[in-house]
Amino acid sequence: MSSLQESVDARRAARPHDFACAVAGAQSPALIVHVWQGGSWVLPWSYLAGVSLKEENGIEALELSFTGYVVQAYGHNLRLLLPDFANFRVTYLHDLPADYRTRLLPDAPFIHQLEVQASKETGETPG
Repeated sequence: MSSLQESVDARRAARPHDFACAVAGAQSPALIVHVWQGGSWVLPWSYLAGVSLKEENGIEALELSFTGYVVQAYGHNLRLLLPDFANFRVTYLHDLPADYRTRLLPDAPFIHQLEVQASKETGETPG
């Protein structure tokens, strides 16, 4: 392997969220949500009201309801994240263009669309 490739691999390992749609680790006080070519939010787990997962036509739809915001993620293998959500271990979510899916392991969670909206009871806009 070339030293350039080794350097790229080392940088990717040091920054796993660059090529992963979800990063889980130790329990975290908040979730960072970053929309591709969009905004970023830090949502405290203490504001989480619930998480739901549905599947339709092979696409999984994950919905996280926070006080003030609703996060919707669409993709594949998102069911694998449910235990991490239940234990507040997901620290980072973001979506990636479809061609990035080949850069991940086939069973890795992949989010191709991520939306953050103000919840209906607040009427706020997500900035």
